[in-house]
Amino acid sequence: ELEELCADLGLEEKVTFMRSFSNDEKVGLLSRCSTLIYTPENEHFGICPLEAMYMGRPVVACNSGGPRETVINEETGFLCEGNEESFADSMEKFVCRPELSKQMGACGKQRVLDNFSFEAFAARLDQEVCDLSRKSIDNSGVSLFVLGIFFMLGLFIYALISVLF
Repeated sequence: ELEELCADLGLEEKVTFMRSFSNDEKVGLLSRCSTLIYTPENEHFGICPLEAMYMGRPVVACNSGGPRETVINEETGFLCEGNEESFADSMEKFVCRPELSKQMGACGKQRVLDNFSFEAFAARLDQEVCDLSRKSIDNSGVSLFVLGIFFMLGLFIYALISVLF
């Protein structure tokens, strides 16, 4: 359907459809783009916006699901309603103000480093462990479960970033 639309609009020479790509190709694409357009609605957490922000690219995404936790509207990108007009309006801002991509991209990279890096997860986990050690724990099963989730999520993000770079 998208390929047909592309042909109807005469954009075949300007648009490339890639069904799947390697990690190296992904890094290459992210390093050459100015903005990531992330269109899934109600997507789970999603690593793609974080990867783009780590590469210094702003993200235009739906204002639902995971991007609401990762993208700060009008700071690291734009959160849009799930329609063409909203996405087009956000994309037009980058065309009209080219410096906006670099500015928001830098904010996005800093957000990833501050909140989603292995160091950030380790610091949060350390704080949780310290807080728990200061309290008498009546519900230790629940607390240890939460700690385990933080630990596993931190390892997962660390592994993804390590593979990416």
